[in-house]
Amino acid sequence: MLPVGEHRVASGDATIEQVLETTQEKKISQEFIETIQMINVDILAQIAEVISKNLVQVVKASNMIVFKDRDMKLKIWARSDAKTIFSENDYAIASWVYNNGDLAGKGTKTLVASDFVFIPMVTQDGTVGVIALSADYALLLPQEKYFVAAMANFSAIAAERCMHIIDKSPGG
Repeated sequence: MLPVGEHRVASGDATIEQVLETTQEKKISQEFIETIQMINVDILAQIAEVISKNLVQVVKASNMIVFKDRDMKLKIWARSDAKTIFSENDYAIASWVYNNGDLAGKGTKTLVASDFVFIPMVTQDGTVGVIALSADYALLLPQEKYFVAAMANFSAIAAERCMHIIDKSPGG
């Protein structure tokens, strides 16, 4: 006979209390993971805002910062002003840049039919985002090109770390 308070579950060796404890631990773990995901999504949005603000200050051009959302669809995470919008063509170019990790758009030799130049944000593991800059890449000064490339590279590393945590969790 089992001691009071202990009940065996089916034919297993676990008690109801042990099963409940494990279930509560899983619930707490899931809540913790969801909290971390929300924090990292917020950090990703802040990264996009910082990129956008710095690009406006240095390059003096409108811009949009694009990352994929949890559904793996390209989404604008930040824009320098509300008037800056993407056409379907711009989304297609951003998608091409994301998938190929190459520069495209205005002032390049690839997919030039846009008012934007699209700069991939690339890490060792691939492209994590795209900067859409309302400028002709060929007309940017060398130091502006260097700054944009540096912003893309450093931001890609930070964004990748946030995305890694979001993607590795259940439901991510």
